[in-house]
Amino acid sequence: MHYGIIGAGLAGLTCAAALKAAGHAVMVIDKGRGPGGRMSARRADTPLGEVRFDHGAQYMSSRDPAFTAQLEAWEAASHVAPWQGRFVEIDENGVAKDAALRARRWVGVPAMNGVIRALAAPLHVHWATRAVAIGGEAGAWTLELEGADAPAGPFERIFLAIPAEQAAPLLAPVCRDFAAVAAACTSAPSWTAMFAFNAPLEMSYDAARIAGGPLGWVARNASKPARSAAETWVAQAAADWSREHLEDDAGTVSQHLERAFRALTGAPKPVHAGVHRWRFAQTEKPAGQAYQFSAELGLGTCGDWHLGGKCEHAFLSGSALAKAALTRPPA
Repeated sequence: MHYGIIGAGLAGLTCAAALKAAGHAVMVIDKGRGPGGRMSARRADTPLGEVRFDHGAQYMSSRDPAFTAQLEAWEAASHVAPWQGRFVEIDENGVAKDAALRARRWVGVPAMNGVIRALAAPLHVHWATRAVAIGGEAGAWTLELEGADAPAGPFERIFLAIPAEQAAPLLAPVCRDFAAVAAACTSAPSWTAMFAFNAPLEMSYDAARIAGGPLGWVARNASKPARSAAETWVAQAAADWSREHLEDDAGTVSQHLERAFRALTGAPKPVHAGVHRWRFAQTEKPAGQAYQFSAELGLGTCGDWHLGGKCEHAFLSGSALAKAALTRPPA
């Protein structure tokens, strides 16, 4: 069977890998320039040399045995490693307390996108490729690609592994029910700032969740395993602040977040500062089901937005969709 999958994040690649392992032909497309999605890493040339920032997902944790087993397998293959940094929670009054360790924390190596690179390597992935419409009919779907002279396909099945807000308009002309489920889900945006400093900051923690104010999270990127020694930090704005400033220009946002970070940490002016806007950073209202799939139509959806918003949810959703597809042949 020939599958087309839109989205090469953790959910899409997990699904694609399972389908390929079962002997199916799978073509994956992604609008990003390379592996990562919301597990991306940003390279930057700075006075300290080239550095990398985990500017999307910060780490992975697991409560599900299947994902825990997968993380352990990735660790054995050197795709991930435990992050042993000190975590704190900072309240509205600026008081920090150690954060409870509910689960182990893993990070991709040498950057968060290490897992995505490993998953994508054996697959047929087309990067920098955007799907603008689904055409054809059940059993012979096609994908209209931005800038392409001809559609891709035909595919017997097409799966969407992209944020709900992007999936809904693609699904609407071909499956109103699936589109409605996606349209009912919502995601929070996030502006993310990246800073590099000449010398280590004298901080009592490596990562902090913050209540109140423009920042929601800060992390010493250099404290993660297999990173460079350069003093690099990531600061992610709170959802409400990001929503309020979503359409501000990047320079203005960078100045705001730099001021907030320096006020929080007492840091000097960074030697490098950059920002990235994530429009769909974190699931706020999930679908409440692991996936959508119709064997009759040959259509399906997966992604963290189905279950919650964590890397664990993306993996479980992609795995569940693949399992459903492999156990239900076409009508």
